[in-house]
Amino acid sequence: MGVKPEPELRIVERPWRASLAVHPQVVEACSLASLQIRGPSVKRLGVTSAIRGEGRSAVALAMAVVQQR
Repeated sequence: MGVKPEPELRIVERPWRASLAVHPQVVEACSLASLQIRGPSVKRLGVTSAIRGEGRSAVALAMAVVQQR
């Protein structure tokens, strides 16, 4: 029995877009919230939650998408 050679790994360049990683409804909700907190003039924003799994990362990504626009 011979040893099978491992397939060669390749790095594939794909641009990652936060706007594709978050549901459009979340981005829309964050857009409205952003307007209530001075919109584009916000330099820093923290997203917190008391309960695990509530979606802090999704909200943070959506807010970043909104700020990028």
